[in-house]
Amino acid sequence: LKFAGKKIMVMSEHGRQNCTIDCQNAGSGFVFSNAVTTRASVVDGFAIRNGNAQFNGYGEGDRYYGGGILLMGQPLPNYQSPTIQNCLIVSCSASFGGGIAVHINANNNPAVINCAIVSNTATYDSAAGGGMLVYGSSASIRNSTIVYNTNSAVAAYGSPVSIQNTILWGNSSSQLTGAANSTIEYSDIQGGW
Repeated sequence: LKFAGKKIMVMSEHGRQNCTIDCQNAGSGFVFSNAVTTRASVVDGFAIRNGNAQFNGYGEGDRYYGGGILLMGQPLPNYQSPTIQNCLIVSCSASFGGGIAVHINANNNPAVINCAIVSNTATYDSAAGGGMLVYGSSASIRNSTIVYNTNSAVAAYGSPVSIQNTILWGNSSSQLTGAANSTIEYSDIQGGW
């Protein structure tokens, strides 16, 4: 589903336990790109499963980012700052950002609230953001659980990430990668921070 900058709420009627978007390994569940998207654009209450954005060797740009959700801030002056809340992102895969990828725009700043990002995989390397990749952007993660992802829970490169009241646990290779300028408060991170 592509939002195309629309200020709308896409919401399930009975929550993520009862409403699944099964991508069947055919692409990302939600894509935010080629428009200005603000916090007024909301995804609420879905299980997003089996998203797939793998690099195929032909250099197809954003198609290998964000197995579950892709936020792509190009071309400028577009940026992506939606609200993603009450969602489960599970069993998704991408070369970078298995669950969620926030990619290349300093004005990108999505809010991820009350979400579970579970058992996703980033295949490029051990620091490619199995749960979430934030690259040249920023993001806010609150009241969420990011567990059992392969190749780091959150990878943040040139990107300040705000993490509050969130659990990062049981992710392979690392819990946080490259998050030097990040703010982390009231969170439970395996191995400490």
